[in-house]
Amino acid sequence: MTLDGINFMEKTKINLEFIENTKKAGIFPVRQRTTKILTKGFKWNFGNEKSMVGGVEHPEREIIEYGGKLSCSNKIESLNDIYVDATEPVLITIELKKNNVLMKKEKY
Repeated sequence: MTLDGINFMEKTKINLEFIENTKKAGIFPVRQRTTKILTKGFKWNFGNEKSMVGGVEHPEREIIEYGGKLSCSNKIESLNDIYVDATEPVLITIELKKNNVLMKKEKY
């Protein structure tokens, strides 16, 4: 799934280059199932990229779930992109700055 305004995401890259944000972010599972996740670009990333299986590096996802570990007060550290790879759909929140073009209201 991709984030297109309607769908939630499972595996995606979000380009932040043109999004004026406060660097505050959160990641929440959508379903009440155990969700395994791997992230890059956050202060507190989930998962370990460097796990070895059979002498080959494989990403190892970390579990997030309600009643367990969540990421409701994370911080974006990447200047360009954040990456999310999850086994179930997740909702990612990114706080926009007030002067962000997406938040401006036109007067009629």
